[in-house]
Amino acid sequence: MSKLGLIAIGIAAGIAAEIGSLLWSFSGANLFHGGHPHVIVNALLPGIGIASHLSSHTPPFILTTLFVISLFQFPTYGALWGRDYANKAVSKAALIAITLHLVGASIAFYGVVLDNQWKAASAQYGACIRANDPAERVANNRSQIISLVQWIEQSKRELKRLKAEKENGAVFTPDPEVSLAQNLANQEKELEQQWEIYKKAGGPANSPEDVKVIASPCGKAPPRPNLF
Repeated sequence: MSKLGLIAIGIAAGIAAEIGSLLWSFSGANLFHGGHPHVIVNALLPGIGIASHLSSHTPPFILTTLFVISLFQFPTYGALWGRDYANKAVSKAALIAITLHLVGASIAFYGVVLDNQWKAASAQYGACIRANDPAERVANNRSQIISLVQWIEQSKRELKRLKAEKENGAVFTPDPEVSLAQNLANQEKELEQQWEIYKKAGGPANSPEDVKVIASPCGKAPPRPNLF
């Protein structure tokens, strides 16, 4: 058989392998509702595996490049196989492709390790929250009061600045004053509720402005790790 014929067979086999890999990796994964591809994707299509462990701050072109490479991966392997089989020798391009695949798979599986460590840490954090629920509620209540006091002060400054600009003749379309006033009212209502909870729990402060933050017994929830 001619070299072109072998290359064509390799590409056809690669397309079949690509489709099979995609079906295997994404079968049953509801990606639109937080689902994740099967762990096998890290071995078969490491580009997609790496992409699933990157942060949301990763430049879009990197994600696009990884997905495009993954979609044409096995057809490319098939073409290299057909050419090398016809030449009766393994080419440098094939060796490079194999090396890159193994390196990519190693990086992707390292992302799996990080993800599993994060899940274990999150489970421990959840157990700590449940075991220290009263203390956690107190810490959270104080933290919310402090945040609300700051937000209310900021909302009041924004309203004051807006009214001053309107008094100087400024015209806003649409007028944000109603929205700002409603937001301030909601914040003040929430602060009243949190303050009532604080006093019922025996908080020592005389006013929301005097509330001091206390450390959570469980610390902060562990953030999900990313490769880059």
